[in-house]
Amino acid sequence: MAVGLFKISGSALPTITLFDDKIVEDSQITGRRELRKQDICGYKVVSCKYTVIELFTNNTQLRAMAVNKCYVNDSAFWDWLDGIPNLVSKK
Repeated sequence: MAVGLFKISGSALPTITLFDDKIVEDSQITGRRELRKQDICGYKVVSCKYTVIELFTNNTQLRAMAVNKCYVNDSAFWDWLDGIPNLVSKK
């Protein structure tokens, strides 16, 4: 069951869909990617040219996923991240 769907209409940004157990990114440029929640070992907010939330994986065969911060103004995204460690605030 999808718990959130985020899309910036008319934009080249990908569509992000949250499921209970995974996050799916559909992009016109790079195609479809998904990352299972159980494979995410943590996240951090990275500020560069634009701000992204980077989801890091504990699976060496998967690469991290960067989610544009424009998607995270919705509380559904932060609710979905609940239980995943914030790597910046870890001491």
